[in-house]
Amino acid sequence: MAKIVMDERKWTLVVMLLIVSGVAIYNLRNYIDRRSEHSLSFKNCNVKYYYITKEAGLDGDVNRVAENRLARCLCRSYEQKKDTAIARKIMEIYRKNTRDVFFNTSHVINYNKLDSVIKHREMVFDTLVLID
Repeated sequence: MAKIVMDERKWTLVVMLLIVSGVAIYNLRNYIDRRSEHSLSFKNCNVKYYYITKEAGLDGDVNRVAENRLARCLCRSYEQKKDTAIARKIMEIYRKNTRDVFFNTSHVINYNKLDSVIKHREMVFDTLVLID
């Protein structure tokens, strides 16, 4: 049988790789444990999302994006079947989350109309979060 001999440098490299791997696995486990699942639902639309509860400052953005995803789903649902409760919820989310969004219309009066919001839903209910 052949005798396996490793010099000191190889042993040091193996030990360092084991330590780094252990730390990486520990951090990944902690990251996954800190995530919490949330969901929003209204009528036949349901949005599930995750965020890290200890991450400061991003909770509001994550909730806004989830509400905008719900609003997009509600817009598709409203196009299939007109429902006043769905229309009210769409406009509630629009007024809450999109105060600074203006889309191309020729009259200011049209900005708050349901038909315009549904037509321009991809721009009105933006789901992009920018992080510095």
